[in-house]
Amino acid sequence: MDEGSHSSLNDLSDNVDALLARKPVGAILRADEMKTWEEGRAWLVSARRACRDVEETLPGILAEEKAKARHEGRDEGLRDAIALMAEMNAKAVGHYTRIREEFTSLVIRAAGEIIGELPPADAVSATVLKTLRTLDLGAEFALYVSPEVFDDVRDRLSRALDPTTKAKLFLRQDPKFSATECRLVSEFGLVELSLDKQFDILAESLRAAGIGVEA
Repeated sequence: MDEGSHSSLNDLSDNVDALLARKPVGAILRADEMKTWEEGRAWLVSARRACRDVEETLPGILAEEKAKARHEGRDEGLRDAIALMAEMNAKAVGHYTRIREEFTSLVIRAAGEIIGELPPADAVSATVLKTLRTLDLGAEFALYVSPEVFDDVRDRLSRALDPTTKAKLFLRQDPKFSATECRLVSEFGLVELSLDKQFDILAESLRAAGIGVEA
């Protein structure tokens, strides 16, 4: 062996000794442990990527959920408002109905008192005059009244009716009638003018029409 070859071997030996003398800077992995570490590293990379994805999508999800909650809250509030309005409307209708019934009863009582205060002859005469001005009873007609008011009714009608109408009218007494009862009979039929019946018709009409309460 020449001197050059011997020198090269000495240098290699020194390098190996130096490498062997160094302390490891980290953990030394065996070949069978490399797979586990590679899998762990891949999982860590995947976890970091998933975290970034969540960070990127989270604001949109939060905004969507806030909007959904806002809409749901608004819808619920609207339903509550509608229910409250329906309840208030039902109470208002009930109150309106009570007022209408009370007012109608008041009007009926007032009308009854006014009619009741009229002398029977005046009330009968007024009813007959109104009917004669409204209806065409034909060529002749008869008025039946109580004997109690016969004379007074005859006097009042004689003053109020025109000669043509007076010529058509025949005044008759009916002892079965009370002072406020009267009846017109013509070729077209019978007209019941008794004040009690007229008042009943008035009261029924007032109740049906709800007189005194504007819709």
